[in-house]
Amino acid sequence: MDYNSIQYVNIFPNVWVFYLNGNVSNANNVSVNLKKFCDTNKIKKIIRIDKDVKYWNKSENYIDAIKKQLMQDEIKKLTSYYKKKNFEIKRNYYDNETVLIISNNQLEIVIGMFIIFLKDYADMELKSILLSLQSKFNTKITLSDNMKALIHSYS
Repeated sequence: MDYNSIQYVNIFPNVWVFYLNGNVSNANNVSVNLKKFCDTNKIKKIIRIDKDVKYWNKSENYIDAIKKQLMQDEIKKLTSYYKKKNFEIKRNYYDNETVLIISNNQLEIVIGMFIIFLKDYADMELKSILLSLQSKFNTKITLSDNMKALIHSYS
């Protein structure tokens, strides 16, 4: 198992993101690592964004006539999800509850959530948000056309 493929990123005090960077051959070791991390950091709240938003980008599998409507539906659904989870993150932050957001290797979904979070709660500009998140995740952030459309429709 390549433990470099397991990533933990501290976004804000008491807000962590877990994601997989590349292929992981042993899911059991990931679970053990995740449990140990949660115990060490006293994490009681977990957001399973990886399971909650499996619908994202499913529209890509359809012809253009259907794809456009499905993409709009995905954007509405994900925007609603972001608002709900961002309120939960804010509430847990103020209550000093440590939160872990679990993602797979699709960082775009987590990045989108924090873009909306920082727009709503810190009134930050998109360019500043992207620079901040790039430094946290230590990677260049590239957003899909669908995520760009979501962010644009949210503004």
